Amino acid sequence: MVARLISNGGLARQAKLKRDKAALRDAIVRRILKAWLPAAAASTRFHIWLPLPAGRTLTALIAQAAQAGITLAPPGACGEWKAKASASGFVWARPQPRRTFERALIEIRRILEMAEAISFV
Repeated sequence: MVARLISNGGLARQAKLKRDKAALRDAIVRRILKAWLPAAAASTRFHIWLPLPAGRTLTALIAQAAQAGITLAPPGACGEWKAKASASGFVWARPQPRRTFERALIEIRRILEMAEAISFV
């Protein structure tokens, strides 16, 4: 079956489809969270690191996201990732509908904006 997928191009089509979906999700993340992300070229990743704003703790960000029904991965949660002490990882390995994904990112942006507003008081 695998040999057939390779020979008829099915495997290449599936890989391209996955890369295209990852690029779309990466673009959505960058559009919604651009103020908190380092500048980088678009990619076909299935995860992204979110640097924490100054004065923000990872524990607080993860807890607030969890209260909103969003799971963020702490550094080192996935073995192949190099742990980053000042960042949280987004993983979208299990795709959600686009609107659900966007709502979650907008909620994370709201949490970050609240934290910024508090840090200026």
